[in-house]
Amino acid sequence: GIPDDLAPAWREIMVRAFAAYRAEYARLDSLAESDPGFAKLYFLLEKEIMQPKYDLHGLTVTDLVNGVPAGDPAMQSAADAAAQAVELGFQTLKLRAGFERTSDQLVDRLRAIRAAVGPEPRLRIDAAGAWDIDTAAERIAAVEPFRIEYVEQPLAAWDVTGHMVLCERVRVPIALDESIDSEGSARAALAEGAADVIVVKPARVGGSAATMRIVEAAGAVGASAVLGTFYETGVGIAAVLRIAAELRATARPPTASISPPRRSPMPAGEPAHGLATAGVLAHDLLRVPLPIVNGRMVVPTSVELDRTEVDRCTLERFEARR
Repeated sequence: GIPDDLAPAWREIMVRAFAAYRAEYARLDSLAESDPGFAKLYFLLEKEIMQPKYDLHGLTVTDLVNGVPAGDPAMQSAADAAAQAVELGFQTLKLRAGFERTSDQLVDRLRAIRAAVGPEPRLRIDAAGAWDIDTAAERIAAVEPFRIEYVEQPLAAWDVTGHMVLCERVRVPIALDESIDSEGSARAALAEGAADVIVVKPARVGGSAATMRIVEAAGAVGASAVLGTFYETGVGIAAVLRIAAELRATARPPTASISPPRRSPMPAGEPAHGLATAGVLAHDLLRVPLPIVNGRMVVPTSVELDRTEVDRCTLERFEARR
């Protein structure tokens, strides 16, 4: 965890980081409102541990098309991009939601994407805390026929109890992301039965040891854990990839289930981890980017990690000076 003497400063940094995060989402939503043709896909690429005994895989794609009707060119563009991702070997797609005005708009987007990619790829929805509980229940019920892997952060980050109530009202699994900012918050959410999936970002929860404990706590109650980045540079991503490898090597089957029998089960196999996020940065600060081969990130060995070189010129260019 964070040392007591650093906790106030850390909280202030997190408040500012989340404010910037929300502001950027608002900017993108505004662009989509003013230009129906605006579409942006963030490919959080599929990754697989390519070392003996390791087999970790996954991808996420975030679609930021806002409120375009079925048949609109932008809708077709999003569907085409999703199909292209699947052709490249990506098997999990993540759809940005929360800004649609009606459930039908979200359904139209999902119908177009599912028609383009077929029944096999996993689809996730990330509402980024945009819905209230009644809206969330309505939206989730509407999209259930499209075989949604899970809906991420449907309610505000602080509303853990609301997520617990929502879990009792819907069949699609619920994931928490922004709500999980520490080991304590993860344990509290799991204790309340507020999530089927915990999105763990090591840089946010306190590092590898805290991450391992959260994953173990999730498994103990039948929940899944998905690793994510806090938009670190390449050095941080390489470190999280190593954590992913360790998790895969020490994985244990869940011992129980927090989901009532009426809930839709999570798909078999390990869920995708959203770690290949360097593409959303202006530069990942590495002299040579982490390799991505056939849509898969190779986890660096200890020796390779030690040899990872920071691009000093780029570092100086982005360095914040006081």
